[in-house]
Amino acid sequence: MLIDARGLQCPLPVLKTKSYIESLPPNTNCLLTVLVDNEIACQNLNKLTKKLNLDFNYEKKSNFEYVVSIIIGENVKNNLVESVKPLESNESTQLIKANKSTESQKEENLTQSKPLDAESKIGNHIIVIDSDSMGTGDPILGKLLLKGFIFSLTQTLPIPQKIILYNRGVFLSTEIEETINDLKLLENLGTEIVSCGTCLNHYQLQLKVGTPTNMYEIVEMQTAAKKIIKI
Repeated sequence: MLIDARGLQCPLPVLKTKSYIESLPPNTNCLLTVLVDNEIACQNLNKLTKKLNLDFNYEKKSNFEYVVSIIIGENVKNNLVESVKPLESNESTQLIKANKSTESQKEENLTQSKPLDAESKIGNHIIVIDSDSMGTGDPILGKLLLKGFIFSLTQTLPIPQKIILYNRGVFLSTEIEETINDLKLLENLGTEIVSCGTCLNHYQLQLKVGTPTNMYEIVEMQTAAKKIIKI
């Protein structure tokens, strides 16, 4: 099996690999190869395999091509006399290939991974976001990180009970298509999405997901919450 995850933004290489491994029938034996374009992706895949108790190896082909090999099943492990050798793509190899080459295509991939089941457990935590960027430094990177964070919420259990957006955080529910789609998915799964009404009026924005709220309700929500995650 070969997964081509080159060109995908974090965390998609890990999520696509995890999704494929979890879809395998019990007692499956195979050698899974994942193609990525940076060493950080290799390290993240290594962390995944450690959690799943799988053997891992990777080979650097060039500065933009790394071949990760993951051993699934004891039979495969026992039959490998030498160190794991990466599979080559050929006619007999099933290939999952990601769209790539342009930045817009890379970002579009954030909405293409399989979502959680509609009956997913809702947690007792709320997430508060007051910006359309994550962290300090390069704002372009910050926006990309926040898109990845919102997307990852759709792939992780338990999903948040509420997501509160205020100040520039309301752009996530009004202007940014990728986060709007992911927030709609979370809303359908049971997460309550609320955006500060004063902030919407200030920036002259129209809601595309969730409902407006006010600062009194925001204080009530945070006071009643068992856990608050501030982004």
